[in-house]
Amino acid sequence: LYALSEIAWGSSRLNAETLRICADSLNEQLNAEGYSTFDLKTETGQRPEYKQQLEALSVGKPVIYNIPYSQYYAAGGDSALTDGLRGGWTYSDQRWQGFINRDRLDVTIDLLETKDISHVEADFMQVVGAEVYTPAVIEILVSDDSFHFESVFVQQWEVTDTESFAIKRFEWDGQAKARYVRLKANCGSAFGGWIFTDEIIIR
Repeated sequence: LYALSEIAWGSSRLNAETLRICADSLNEQLNAEGYSTFDLKTETGQRPEYKQQLEALSVGKPVIYNIPYSQYYAAGGDSALTDGLRGGWTYSDQRWQGFINRDRLDVTIDLLETKDISHVEADFMQVVGAEVYTPAVIEILVSDDSFHFESVFVQQWEVTDTESFAIKRFEWDGQAKARYVRLKANCGSAFGGWIFTDEIIIR
């Protein structure tokens, strides 16, 4: 927006380095007025995870959506959470899948055959200004038949609105044997809004 504004005002000849200095100053002014801006001083380009093609048991496997994702933030559709691609810095980059339903996220990954499982992870985004929050409760369940699930892990996070932007990683390490791995992520009572995740990784 800063760059477009410079162009719109007239025949600006600002180079990238000068524009960056001006943008830092403008961000400080906006922050002082209560806006949440992206911290350009520590910006290092695209999120490293965005550039990596993942290898995991879950990549390419079917996803059963026990609660549907939002049609407005479908990312890659039904295969988005197991396509081996993680998202970047924004939830609108077609890699982050959004959930706005009452119970938020509830998906089951079908590994197609029973496997030994020792690791499950997923990233969640928080953008307070857009009412996007990390989940308050995350649960991992496993099953051999997709009907009878056993809970193997529950984690609670304290969710606050003091961190305007964050990407937090949930990880479970343990031992289980299952064909179906189910991940549930729910909002707490303090904040509603959206839950966004980009990939569920099972190893």
